[in-house]
Amino acid sequence: MGACVMPSKPNRRTREAFAVVSYSNMLMLNALAQLLTEKGILTKEEVLGRIEILRKKMPRKSAALEI
Repeated sequence: MGACVMPSKPNRRTREAFAVVSYSNMLMLNALAQLLTEKGILTKEEVLGRIEILRKKMPRKSAALEI
């Protein structure tokens, strides 16, 4: 599969599609985190701690995500 190449200035349709995918991804991750905590596999603190670790490792702004 080829790499996804974003145009230098995404059009409205591209921005809307990105927003829909981003929202869907957020819902799925939220559901997964809730299930893991409800089943006692992870605690809420463990999930939030891992999120914080990943945020510190990731750059604040990616040129590929600029909209």
